[in-house]
Amino acid sequence: MPDLTYHLRPALWPVIFALTAAAVGFLVFGWFCRHRSAWWWIWPPATALCVAVTGPFVDRL
Repeated sequence: MPDLTYHLRPALWPVIFALTAAAVGFLVFGWFCRHRSAWWWIWPPATALCVAVTGPFVDRL
């Protein structure tokens, strides 16, 4: 089990959670908007961006 009290680790969990929740929200929103809007294509890249930004934070754990 990882030590969650080391250095900045406790501060990283809310950041990781927020970015992951945003990625899931973008993915769901894009799924529901895919037939209703011409701007549906912006949500999958936004999801990928959130996942890519989350990567370095997860690596610090």
